[in-house]
Amino acid sequence: MHSADLSNLSVEPATLRLLTEEQKERLTGVLDQYLSELERGVPRDPIELIEEHPDLAEPLELYLHSLTDLQSVAVGFNNSTDATESAPSSESDQKRLGDFILGSEIGRGGMGVVYEARQISLDRRVAIKVLPFAAVLDSKQIARFKNEAQAAAQLHHPNIVPVFAVGAERGVHFYAMQLIDGQPLDRAIRDLRRQSKLDTGKEVLLDEGESSVDRAIEDLCPSTSHSFLTSTSKNRRTYFDIVARLGVDAAEALHAAHEYGVVHRDIKPSNLLLDQRGKIWVTDFGLARCQTDVTLTKTGDVVGTMRYMSPEQAIGQTALVDHRTDIYSLAVTLYELLTLQPAVAGDDEPAVLRTLDQYEPQRLRKLCPEIPVDLETVIMKAMARQRDERYTTAKEFADDLRRVMDGRPTIAQPPSIPERITKWARRHKPVVIVAGGVCCCAVLGFAVSTLLIAREKANTERNFQRAEKHLLRAHEAVDRFGAQLAERLSAVPGAGQVRRELLQDTLRYYQEFAEEAAADPTLQDDLALTYSKIGTLADEIGSTDEAIQSHERAVNLFRKLVEEEPEQVDYRRRLAMCENNMALTLRRAGRVAEARELYRKAITMQTELSGEGRLAETVSDLALSYTNLGLLQTETDDIAKADESFREAIRLQEHLLDEDPENPDLLRKLAASYNNLSAIYLNADAEKAVDCYRTALKHQELAVAVAPDDLPLQSDWALTYNNLGAVLARRDEFADASESYEHAISIQQRLVAVAPTQKSYRRDLAVSYNNRGLMQSRLGAPTDAEQSFTQALDLQKAIVAQYPNDLDLQSSLGGVYNNLGIALEELGRTQDAAVAYKLAVEHQRIAFTAANDVARYRSFLSKHYFNYGRVLRQLGYPDQAVRAALARRDLWLDAPERLFAIAEELAIAGAALQTTSGAKITADQCATLAVETLERAMASGWQPPTDLRKNESFVSLRDHKGFTKLLRD
Repeated sequence: MHSADLSNLSVEPATLRLLTEEQKERLTGVLDQYLSELERGVPRDPIELIEEHPDLAEPLELYLHSLTDLQSVAVGFNNSTDATESAPSSESDQKRLGDFILGSEIGRGGMGVVYEARQISLDRRVAIKVLPFAAVLDSKQIARFKNEAQAAAQLHHPNIVPVFAVGAERGVHFYAMQLIDGQPLDRAIRDLRRQSKLDTGKEVLLDEGESSVDRAIEDLCPSTSHSFLTSTSKNRRTYFDIVARLGVDAAEALHAAHEYGVVHRDIKPSNLLLDQRGKIWVTDFGLARCQTDVTLTKTGDVVGTMRYMSPEQAIGQTALVDHRTDIYSLAVTLYELLTLQPAVAGDDEPAVLRTLDQYEPQRLRKLCPEIPVDLETVIMKAMARQRDERYTTAKEFADDLRRVMDGRPTIAQPPSIPERITKWARRHKPVVIVAGGVCCCAVLGFAVSTLLIAREKANTERNFQRAEKHLLRAHEAVDRFGAQLAERLSAVPGAGQVRRELLQDTLRYYQEFAEEAAADPTLQDDLALTYSKIGTLADEIGSTDEAIQSHERAVNLFRKLVEEEPEQVDYRRRLAMCENNMALTLRRAGRVAEARELYRKAITMQTELSGEGRLAETVSDLALSYTNLGLLQTETDDIAKADESFREAIRLQEHLLDEDPENPDLLRKLAASYNNLSAIYLNADAEKAVDCYRTALKHQELAVAVAPDDLPLQSDWALTYNNLGAVLARRDEFADASESYEHAISIQQRLVAVAPTQKSYRRDLAVSYNNRGLMQSRLGAPTDAEQSFTQALDLQKAIVAQYPNDLDLQSSLGGVYNNLGIALEELGRTQDAAVAYKLAVEHQRIAFTAANDVARYRSFLSKHYFNYGRVLRQLGYPDQAVRAALARRDLWLDAPERLFAIAEELAIAGAALQTTSGAKITADQCATLAVETLERAMASGWQPPTDLRKNESFVSLRDHKGFTKLLRD
């Protein structure tokens, strides 16, 4: 469905605009009643209805004629009296909604009915949410339905139910989302409460030592919650840890939504789904508010479910409703899951509202003493009546819950005596007012003088805290709308230029902040982080020198902070990440030794932190550092060490995946590590390489199934197919290799078509074209190979022009030119081949000059020189071939076998020079160069064979004094 269509979903039909609000309400009631009767198979005569409501005749006549058909589509039932022999086909047609075939109803609520369905084009099970027909009469209901689809569709998080499609078919508004096999938390709580015989608001007598939670777990009936929660047996601590973990996952999902500017506003147990593996999913964004949307409510409107609303939301203060409302609602939900009692008592909305306004909820441990103190403290902070007393972000809430699980000190602290007095005062306002008046009269004189002093001190402290909070929020906003949004834009078609401009604007902001904060000793932590961000952003836009300089400043600042406060875990963790980030930039710039040392320092620090019981907090960082170190070791041919690094990264990533087996990001990272491991086996053990690639594909296929609209995942999947094709080709399994290449190219062509400005997609497609060309050349199809290499060059040249300082791109471009030269030679076009080889040398030389310790750059450049020199001799330019051989010799001054081969090239060129006129070097000079090269080879350890004189390559040297002396010695 086009965006224009989506934006019109809330437009009110012209027929309804002429009706009064009373008439619209009555029309809705008539149609709802008719629809209910239709579902029961006993609908009234439409003519009778029109006669009963003559003022509604026109809209009734308009809607009643199509209502039966619409009901069949939306609800999935057929009129049994019309069944015929062709009923199955007819039923399929009537249950079809666009690209979907509706199945059974899963659930229904105020915002729609949800059905299980099958998506025809992709043949997958989905859930379809359909707006009730009567709601079409209410433009605000349509707008909220549209809002839900838009809010959910823009969010991408492992714990948020993803939306696949939005549409309207024959007047039925719907959207499709992932089908979650499980049940909502309200049903799980209801099962737990029923089985424990704990009715809301009533105490239950239990045996000594047995809690209500124990009883509930023990007696749970078979269900999703049963299979998940009862697996914890009767271990109360395990149960509480599981509830905390559910809270962590839900809070992080909400934080992701808040980062996009989306506030859910209706978090409650029924909107949190628990699947069969115990994974929590946030759903139903029908009341969500996006910062970029015109609000659907005004001050005084109350939307949501009263019992789970924050106080400010419950009294209709829409302007005060922000992300902290979601934090409150999630905390109230966790409260109920832990105690099996609602946090807010009351049987109706007025009673609930009165409770919210006048009473503090009971502390959790009064209802269930076994609940850990820290867990109670964290939950109570998150559901504080005053929103400024709650966590600033949902991520802070998640982090504190994680600290509870890890047994570490929490940010939240139990209420102090003054805080308890304050809360008591809120609950007993009349008494406090009277007593306060008396006391005030007694101490007024003393208080005035004290107050004047304290007020100034308090104002100063308050201003300082406010400034700190504003600074933090400013940084968060810049991160969210700068670096993080730029990262998301990397997969958005046509957003390349916008992304670059956004990165540059973000970079300028951080540069200005760094200048202002440099002299402030209280901002050194922020300053260090800012320099690290500047380094990453500068690297992203190609300003390598500035990136390295900024990373150095960040590392030095954090080292100083760690030295001053070694017990500060955050400083140590951030130092390690800054070292890792700086190493990445240094590696790309060719400063390999420095990068290697920084990786080792980062790994040492992260390993120490893991050993201190902070594995959950640092394991991802540590895995990343091992991966990056392994990539560097692979580039420098330290294969054994690279193998160790990649395997350690895999071990850590598999540990993370055990905790969250369907997390697409974890699956992607694990597959990438197997890809990296495969690369180092290509030459040594092709069978192991194939196994690693197939393992990577298995993880990627699962990730794509979980997140089918994730373009980077698709790109990684294609890359693995390409890599598998390469290793299969080495094993001469050409049919399988060809199939893998075609898989890769097919995926990558779609990606480039969708996101033509994305550098990595174009680069990877160029690599696949190149590899297909190599296969075609080996199969004896040089014409096809030339076409594939040309396609690769068209892409690669455009990327190098845009990113000239990317050494890997320069090297790859040289490799494609070299491969094209081979295909042109096979076609007999030697002159064209020489041009291609010369261009290969030029681009590979750029990469090698900038990073001469990268082994593959040296090896590739040597091959290009060899091929170039060979065709130059064939074309009758032996003097130019000599220059190519000498340039190649400079690459291998201490490699005896290489030097011997180069001496052969020089000797062959010398023989050709004997019959060449006009050359800039003589045959005798060339012979001398060949002998000097042989002497260098001997000095490096080469032992000349006894039959060297008979070697036909050295015929031109047999009478050379130096060659004769070399043989004699």
